[in-house]
Amino acid sequence: MIPADSGGSAPGPAASQTLNVHPSSIPVARDAFYQAADEVLTLVSDLKKMKTPAWAQDPVSKQTAQQFDDGSAGAADMGQDAAIDQLTAYHAQLTASGDALHSAYVSYVGVEAANRSKARGTDFAD
Repeated sequence: MIPADSGGSAPGPAASQTLNVHPSSIPVARDAFYQAADEVLTLVSDLKKMKTPAWAQDPVSKQTAQQFDDGSAGAADMGQDAAIDQLTAYHAQLTASGDALHSAYVSYVGVEAANRSKARGTDFAD
């Protein structure tokens, strides 16, 4: 459940926002993040194997393609290496999100088990 916005202006960076998630949906969301991370890794692997074609098959386009592949074309945030760096960072973010969801779920399951135990009078801390 996501609380509805009452309208008006968008909250600023300091505004607190809450996302309510039903615990049973956490494993599905976690797995979706992990699957997306795996797919990004596949893209990175494929990208590392790709070479930029020389579009016009002339010396200028051959040189440009080579510069794009080795990351020396233009700014530092251009070229194949830059794309690989960005995709690798995205993979790390997806993995971290999956890890956070996994930790939250494990914590929730532990708390619920303790609550059930206490409710039955079999508190394992005794």
